[in-house]
Amino acid sequence: TLQQSLKEQHDNLVEDFQSQANQHHAMLRKQHNDQLLQTQGEIESLRQQVIACQKVLNELGGTVEDTLNSHTISTAVLSLESILSQPSVLLKKLSAQGNQSQGVKAHLNRVRSLAQGDELVVSIVDSLPARVQQDGAPTLSELQVRFSIMRDEARKAALAPAQAPKLIGQVIGTVLANISSTPSGFIAGPGVEESLARAAFFLERGKLKEAVVEVQGMEGYAKVIAQDWVSLAEDRLLVDQALRALKANSIIRHRHLQN
Repeated sequence: TLQQSLKEQHDNLVEDFQSQANQHHAMLRKQHNDQLLQTQGEIESLRQQVIACQKVLNELGGTVEDTLNSHTISTAVLSLESILSQPSVLLKKLSAQGNQSQGVKAHLNRVRSLAQGDELVVSIVDSLPARVQQDGAPTLSELQVRFSIMRDEARKAALAPAQAPKLIGQVIGTVLANISSTPSGFIAGPGVEESLARAAFFLERGKLKEAVVEVQGMEGYAKVIAQDWVSLAEDRLLVDQALRALKANSIIRHRHLQN
């Protein structure tokens, strides 16, 4: 009948529409899933890029920090070298006035602190005698002046007759030292005069270590008289050696960071 025919057409239309709707829904769901998968992949890619970027920034930040620390230590070492190049009289005056922030000890403590437990730096600083850490050491110029005074006294002792009574020997030695010429230059010989002449020769050329060896090679009472000067000269040698080691350590730090 017509009614049945219309009903069948209606049912067929509904079925077709439902089928098309299901297909369209399925297609939309598939597109959504595909888009979701693509988005998740992009998100993961971005996440990996962020991690890589963060790693680079961390490494760069560490390098920058290490570089700044290295430069800070180098500056502290140069500052230490500068204060240890000052006349010992000035350094002792600073110490006596209680001006600890500008003294040798404050500079040494700063280098030790910035080294952050570097055993080499700490051992170099601690190798200096307590008197040097407190008051520094005489400069080469000061040692040259002191040597001239010590040399005069040592010559008097060397020229004094060994058999004469002490007081008379001192008088004779003083007279002989005043009327005799002082040897100069690099002259050969085992005597006190020759040793002092060679020591003066080396001192004039800034060769403190060689001068100390010559003075230590003397014998008799002249060597006893020279002992104070030798001790001061050895302090300066220790200071120079420590400064060379600290500066070498700074250079190694810089080169390590560059590599």
